[in-house]
Amino acid sequence: MIKKILIISGFFSPVFLTGCFSEKKTELKPKVLIKNEISKASVFNAQLLYKDSKLTESLLEIEKVLKNYPNDGEALFLKSLVYFKSSNYKKTSEILSILTNKQKLELAESCIELQALNNSKTNLEVIKIAKFFFPDCLDDLIQKKYLSDPLIKFNKQEILRFGKLYDQAIAKSDDEDKKRQIEEAFIKKYKLTNEELNHITSNYLEVLANEL
Repeated sequence: MIKKILIISGFFSPVFLTGCFSEKKTELKPKVLIKNEISKASVFNAQLLYKDSKLTESLLEIEKVLKNYPNDGEALFLKSLVYFKSSNYKKTSEILSILTNKQKLELAESCIELQALNNSKTNLEVIKIAKFFFPDCLDDLIQKKYLSDPLIKFNKQEILRFGKLYDQAIAKSDDEDKKRQIEEAFIKKYKLTNEELNHITSNYLEVLANEL
């Protein structure tokens, strides 16, 4: 009888120990999940505040996320939108420069959000942002009705000439800051305004396609 008891207890002992260790491991999982859920909730709250034009409050929520996740693509993109809506276009570009190419591709809502910011007053700035950071959004953002009458002076030949020169100049670097410097130098060299250059670059591919 004593021998049987010893055998049974010996059989169950490893199972008991394994159960103890598995409990310790699973204790960590809820903590990680809770932290991620808090982060998602903060981003969601920030989005709601942004939609209600409560930009200061939205920014505070975004900073909560970035404090723990400084490279969070969704939070950084939303932060750039807040600054754009505040007409701080320089800060918008600085924040978007932090995003990796992979993060930009994962931001499926980027074109929709930029389109929401697009109007007669912001069209040129929106196009500039899209040109440097979200080129796939350009076709949806170019709205010729926003272009002023003086831009009609650029005929097809001029658009083709300036467009080709601009493409050659901008292709010399992949760095976003360097590209902006090249663009500024290009505008100065050919005595163009930002509006005129945007008109040229936004129509260049269409004119080129029709010429082929």
